[in-house]
Amino acid sequence: DILIEQVFNDDKNCLPADPNDSGKISCAYRVLELIAPVIENFPYEVDQASGDLITDDYKKALKRSRKWLTENKSTYNIK
Repeated sequence: DILIEQVFNDDKNCLPADPNDSGKISCAYRVLELIAPVIENFPYEVDQASGDLITDDYKKALKRSRKWLTENKSTYNIK
């Protein structure tokens, strides 16, 4: 539940995965990569080789994931 809460946190406290990017990003993106493989029926998967969320648009993925988590807050299951 603590990690799920962090998906809704927009504080920029994490570094981007790309080492050439400067600045910080919301940790929600990193948390999505942690929870996606362990929550049943989560709308995104993680690339096994890189650990990255399988998406072309991380901002859209975050928005969709937040919506899914809100709608399934009391019913999601951990694998």
